[in-house]
Amino acid sequence: MILEAKQREITGKAVKALREQGLIPAVLYGQNVANLNLLLDYKSFKKIYEKIGESTILELKVENDSTPKNILIHDITFDQITSKIRHVDLYQVRMDKKIKIKVPVEFIGESLAVKEGNILVKNLLEIELEALPADLPKSIIVDISSLNVIHDKILVEQLPLLKNVKIITEPSMVVVIIEELRAQEVVVASEEKTLADIKSVGDEKKKNKEKDAPAEASKTSKTSK
Repeated sequence: MILEAKQREITGKAVKALREQGLIPAVLYGQNVANLNLLLDYKSFKKIYEKIGESTILELKVENDSTPKNILIHDITFDQITSKIRHVDLYQVRMDKKIKIKVPVEFIGESLAVKEGNILVKNLLEIELEALPADLPKSIIVDISSLNVIHDKILVEQLPLLKNVKIITEPSMVVVIIEELRAQEVVVASEEKTLADIKSVGDEKKKNKEKDAPAEASKTSKTSK
């Protein structure tokens, strides 16, 4: 996948005007690489980021530079109010050198224990890996269909082995575990249902009252005549 960029001369507070034009200020850096200030098209970058995340190699093409660069999306700064992207850090990688990076965990399958009313606790949402950039997976797939009873769990050391990829995260760490629905949670759920039922009954009575109101008004009107 290709990410296109333009070189940027504007820095500091002046970049606010660039954001208003639908552009994102970015910086490219890497080992033995001079930092380069860039501009990205907001819509194009957002589309790519939502598709690949931060663990997939991209080909960066900078305007007026004939040499494409292999990069990772290293960090993104979001606006705290609007949640829009404000700044992007891009990391230029060497394809012949291993790197360490955290990739997201993707849970698949259905758990019998969850179907029976227990809770699936996701303890790890990212796993740290070490590999050559070309061997990095987009995510780590964890199948929860083997979790059948309370306290069933999947540890890091039980994750499927990936070719040419080393898992850095502690092997004994719990990725996901089944926990019993506590009595307190059951009570809260029951109370919420009771309140919902009370509200439903109240709403029904209100509707019936409003439905009968015209008839009562008509009856009163006839009596007064």
